Amino acid sequence: MVFSSAIFLFYFLPLFLLGYLIVPRQCRNLYATGASVCFYAWGAPTFLAIFLASCLTDYLIAKKLSETEVESRRRQVLWASMILNVGLLLYFKYANFFVEQWTWMAHELGFRVGKWHKVILPIGISFFTFHKISYVVDVYRRTSPPVRNFAEYLLYITFFPQLIAGPIVRYHEIQDQIRERQLSWNGFIEGSWRFILGLGSKVLLADPMAAVAAHVFAEKPYEVSVGYTWLGTLAYSMQIYFDFAGYSSMAIGLALMIGFRFPENFNHPYIAVSVTDFWRRWHMSLSRWMRDYLYIPLGGNRVSPARQTINLWIVFLISGFWHGAEWTFIAWGVFHGFFLAAERTPLGLRYLALSPLLRRPFTFVAVMFGWVLFRSESLTDAILRWSRMLGFGGEAAPIARATIISDVGIIVLSIAVAWCLIIEPFIDRRGSPSHRRPLYESYPILYPALVAICVLSIMFIEAGRYSPFIYFQF
Repeated sequence: MVFSSAIFLFYFLPLFLLGYLIVPRQCRNLYATGASVCFYAWGAPTFLAIFLASCLTDYLIAKKLSETEVESRRRQVLWASMILNVGLLLYFKYANFFVEQWTWMAHELGFRVGKWHKVILPIGISFFTFHKISYVVDVYRRTSPPVRNFAEYLLYITFFPQLIAGPIVRYHEIQDQIRERQLSWNGFIEGSWRFILGLGSKVLLADPMAAVAAHVFAEKPYEVSVGYTWLGTLAYSMQIYFDFAGYSSMAIGLALMIGFRFPENFNHPYIAVSVTDFWRRWHMSLSRWMRDYLYIPLGGNRVSPARQTINLWIVFLISGFWHGAEWTFIAWGVFHGFFLAAERTPLGLRYLALSPLLRRPFTFVAVMFGWVLFRSESLTDAILRWSRMLGFGGEAAPIARATIISDVGIIVLSIAVAWCLIIEPFIDRRGSPSHRRPLYESYPILYPALVAICVLSIMFIEAGRYSPFIYFQF
């Protein structure tokens, strides 16, 4: 069940909100937990028992951590949790990848390998695993108090807006809201606003861009002209932004409707003036997670420059592998790690001293080259597309225009690019994203636009013109 599906919009969400208003206040957490478990079971019923069992285990482990004073014993308990969570993630998400690599290597060496039955990937495993790890580690560090009971913990992990694709929310960020929150008309209006904007971003912008990118990336790289290669890359860059940022906006909006306030996950990433700045703006909850639970424990900025560079490479290598069990994702992580390390060298510092007007387009192009790795089927495919973008590979007969993009697609792409690169730089970004004044409060005239976005999105959904969220596969 996805947020942009008819069954969610017309059945699950209205029934959930109605029930949430009707049930007694003291039962709302239990009701929200039950609805969230049903939401997950709808998409992955065969994994529900494993999911709930792992949640109970982590709850008991964290409880043991909070009650144990002997440090050596606490470390043993922590490692038990890490082995459990990372082990499940490695098995379900990466077993097929490792077996494929072993099979290829054994075949090259002349060995026979038995038949392997592929493991099915549970939806959202990367996200809820990171939620569980952050909670246990924070309890171990004593930076977060343990939950009062299993019901609170289960709501934190299973709450359906952030269960499948984030944002990655720390327990201490919403612990007070889990225990006590207020429903308000203003909160519901703001949440509805955020949800509809996210829905429009997904259905009206990301999905048309997906069709454009799919046409281009479906062709062999050397058969596509330079211009169309750039067009497909630009379309995919817009698709993944409006898809993922749209989902995050919907998740934040859904939470606001019932009194939760999640941290923002995006802050205009395509106006970044460096790759470092890009990662301060893109998927911010993941960047903070990697910083606090991986980069800083490795030494962070407190070590020598050489060690700091190694730490950055390790973090982004793992970040790339977290996104998917493919060499292209690993290379994508290494690609970004290279730029972050380079920006800390003397030459990189001189580059960072240049005008933002010069650095912004370079950063955007660098990020686009990274998205080629992210979208391509193989490293060879990505390298060939890079060479086409740089003008190598000779002339290619352009694909018929009708098979690439329609006039509507061109208009939508233009709007998407204009929004990311021209309009967003002028939006008031004072203060943290979660404390900005909502646009609808400053510009009431935007209400008709909101209604139009909602109606158009529903029309597209009813016509079957929507696709699954990209990050659901992670």
